[in-house]
Amino acid sequence: MILQSRDKHPPKGRYWKHALSLQPSYNNKSMKTNKIKAVIFDLDGIIIESEPWQKEAFDLTMQPYNIHFNDKQFAELIGIRSIDNFRKIKKKYDIPISAKELTAIKNKSYARILKQKITPRGHFNDLFHYLRERYILSLASSSIREDVFNSIRLLNIEKYFEVIVTGDDVNAGKPDPEIFLKTALQLKIAPESCAVIEDSQNGINAAKKAGMLSIAVPTKHTANHDFKNADHLFKDLSEIKQVL
Repeated sequence: MILQSRDKHPPKGRYWKHALSLQPSYNNKSMKTNKIKAVIFDLDGIIIESEPWQKEAFDLTMQPYNIHFNDKQFAELIGIRSIDNFRKIKKKYDIPISAKELTAIKNKSYARILKQKITPRGHFNDLFHYLRERYILSLASSSIREDVFNSIRLLNIEKYFEVIVTGDDVNAGKPDPEIFLKTALQLKIAPESCAVIEDSQNGINAAKKAGMLSIAVPTKHTANHDFKNADHLFKDLSEIKQVL
């Protein structure tokens, strides 16, 4: 059964008091994986290498304002919610429409591109089959709910996730740990018993703040991110079997 967030904006005091009570009081890079009960996947960059498609949609959105980000500049946006990125961009470039409108334009372009180009990341299918035989699986993505569900339905993997939390379901995006703490709460599993698979610096930092085992598998677009906080750093998804 797939459980979605029912409370889009939970009372922050009550939520954080409960969530933080589950966090471990240590930051141990040698955390033992035999305690892991659940694996939390990121979507963009892990399940699908969507960064080129996201950049294409982003470029189309910025085109009317003669704004272009090169690959290095765009890499700094990866792992952050679109609405948060566009808030900063609107302010910096004095764009005349709201961040919400910019996000909607970008999302419409991305949905069209996704249907045309979606494929899983290399080694994902094999890893996914391996992990779903051994762990409870969940998904925590900064992307909007529509993009998340479009992606996993096109790949026919929705039914395998016990819990799905999206960028629409949290008040603060990564590197804030809220999305991972909320996932653990819905799973009813302590954060230290969760492993997170991420491709971005913000995602890894969020996982560590949540007290979870953090596994980084960068793409070529996030290879220059700082992964010093990762418990494990791998070149491709197939290597994750070494620790899970």
